[in-house]
Amino acid sequence: MDSSAEKADVPDESWTNDQIKSYLDANNIAYKTTDTKAQLLAYLQ
Repeated sequence: MDSSAEKADVPDESWTNDQIKSYLDANNIAYKTTDTKAQLLAYLQ
């Protein structure tokens, strides 16, 4: 079901929060479970 997380190299607004969190986990990037999508994406900047 989450195979769509591989549709692009880097998450963007079209990804769900869960997909972004999975990407962050895979890349050992820390985040808070309460972060918004914008905050999650900011970790990638």
